[in-house]
Amino acid sequence: MSLELATITAALIMAAGAIIAATIKAKSDKKKQIRQNSHVDESIKNDSPSERSTFKVSLLESVRVRWCALSRVWKITTLILCTTFMVILCILAIFMLASTSDNTTEQRGNSLGNIKNGGVAAIEDEWIYFSDTFFTWGIVKMSYDGSVMERLTDSLRREDDLTRAQLASSLNVFDGWIFYNDTIQFFDDAGIQSQEFSLSKMRTDGSDSQLLSNDHASCINVVDGWIYYRNLSDNQKIYKMKIDGTQRQMLVSERTAWPLYVTNGWMYFYTEGQTSGLWRAKTDGSHQEKISDAWLSNFIVEDGWMYYDSDGDIYRLSVDGKLLEKIASGRSSNIVSIADGWIYFTDRVLHGDISAESESVFYRMKTDGTKKQRLSDDCFTNMRAVSIVGSWIYFGMFSDEEATDEGVGSNHRHYRMRTDGSDRQVVIFPDAH
Repeated sequence: MSLELATITAALIMAAGAIIAATIKAKSDKKKQIRQNSHVDESIKNDSPSERSTFKVSLLESVRVRWCALSRVWKITTLILCTTFMVILCILAIFMLASTSDNTTEQRGNSLGNIKNGGVAAIEDEWIYFSDTFFTWGIVKMSYDGSVMERLTDSLRREDDLTRAQLASSLNVFDGWIFYNDTIQFFDDAGIQSQEFSLSKMRTDGSDSQLLSNDHASCINVVDGWIYYRNLSDNQKIYKMKIDGTQRQMLVSERTAWPLYVTNGWMYFYTEGQTSGLWRAKTDGSHQEKISDAWLSNFIVEDGWMYYDSDGDIYRLSVDGKLLEKIASGRSSNIVSIADGWIYFTDRVLHGDISAESESVFYRMKTDGTKKQRLSDDCFTNMRAVSIVGSWIYFGMFSDEEATDEGVGSNHRHYRMRTDGSDRQVVIFPDAH
């Protein structure tokens, strides 16, 4: 309870007590009661247990007599005061419970929708941190309006006869730190010759880079001071550690598959092998429960539901697996992400009759299936690396076009547009060094 609430509550208790006491006392025989109380005080120490019991009965009788002695107006006044006092206490209790709930909101390093798509982008304090191995080579920091952009990692350099590339994935930004899976690759014209992996962190200005573990981490979730991840170095089991790298521990001993979501004290994941299916467990690894034997395509957890697509349609299943709802029908719907109460997805649009070719179009709709909106007239078949940060959607597109001054490669570009589909822009990242 805050100091202000404690002060208000104490003041109300004292005020109500004083009013009730004054009301009763004003209608009683003061002098007679004082003499009786004085006599009782002198004798009560020597009373036997039976006499003390009699005293308690006398005290209750005294209260009853005082109450009966009050006039009807005073009785009503007292009852109103007591009722008002109780109502105020109830309101304060509700307010304190609401405040407690607000204070326990989990602090995350990235959204679940972005984690589903590889943790390409994350946001903190009006700065966006971006890393996509197809487009940026390393970590780029940009202002929210896109006017300022800087590279935080020196991504490419020659070492002997090989090129050394530093790649980052599964970004989370938490409390002034960037957490990521760090991949170092050595390659030549023949391809990748060797690579190293680690779970690392650095300051949001690119300084103070630290190795937390030599684990090859996937699906990193930074939540409330803990790092949860699938450990590809240990048969894809689920691990966690503190954000300073201490207290590393295994939570799920089964081999898991993409993705891993951590929210509201639970982990949601797939297992492979004899126990294959969709599971959940508490964040300490306990209470492991199988939710479904089915594979829920493109599923994302959001507000107590798991949204997924199946046979072209979109469904949601309660996180305990007990309630299933179909929320939208389509030809070939694929959930891309969920953010701020909206489902972003692609679906096929036919040209001409049913046998004609089709293209994938980008849509969004509310999580209850209403307010479906088309976000672009383009074909989004080759869309990848989708991230939603604030009111912007960042995504990459492959094409057969030659590179131009608007692109960063021979067949791929990156874009951003508003979450309602407007203001589409090409994003030009600084060259890798």
